[in-house]
Amino acid sequence: MSMVIAIHNAVNEKTWQEILRYEKLHAQACLDPKLIRFLGRPGELSPKAQLTSFFGRTLPFDRHDWHVDRCGTPVRYVVDFYDGKQSPIHPVSIHVDARPEVSWGGLRDRFRLWAQDLNLF
Repeated sequence: MSMVIAIHNAVNEKTWQEILRYEKLHAQACLDPKLIRFLGRPGELSPKAQLTSFFGRTLPFDRHDWHVDRCGTPVRYVVDFYDGKQSPIHPVSIHVDARPEVSWGGLRDRFRLWAQDLNLF
């Protein structure tokens, strides 16, 4: 049981780190975003998971919505969890796909982080 708890904690920490990548785009307005709550939605596919599965990607084994307080502004993140590539060194591997919800602000943040990762700006 302690291994399950350790894996769960590591996945939650990885998810929070992915969310903070987006939140850093708003650091001038809010230096200390806070997690309000998260909600498991394992029976519901996100729009991205639906689209990518149509093109052959495996389905996520779980989905969460994480609600963040950005210094008074509520923000929702959609998180899909996929089985990762296992190896002898990493017998348990989980890929976390966390991103802002589909909204104008969320799409803007997705584009900004994508462009930043490619050093376009």
